[in-house]
Amino acid sequence: MTALRIFFIGGGISYRALFNWISPWHYIPTMLGSPLFVLIFFTYLGRFTDVEDESFFVRCDDELNPPAGQALGRLVALVGVAPAEPLEYLVLRITQDAEGHVEVVAEHG
Repeated sequence: MTALRIFFIGGGISYRALFNWISPWHYIPTMLGSPLFVLIFFTYLGRFTDVEDESFFVRCDDELNPPAGQALGRLVALVGVAPAEPLEYLVLRITQDAEGHVEVVAEHG
């Protein structure tokens, strides 16, 4: 009986310690501010690293995604990575349809 009492009282105290502090005034700015902070942090981190600008590219524009394809819920993106010096890109065409099926096809860059 003592073990059950300790289990339920300890569980209640832990629950209050974890979740009782959450009020809308704390929760909403935390949930909105955290992703924004991460985005800004990695933007500045990427700015000060020695990665060359030409070593990769991501293309997802109106030429790849015409309005007719967007209306059908289709998304196409080209991701190119140059892993070595002669800058020959490994280009991946990533396509997702409205049902969520993803197709990745390697193209010659």
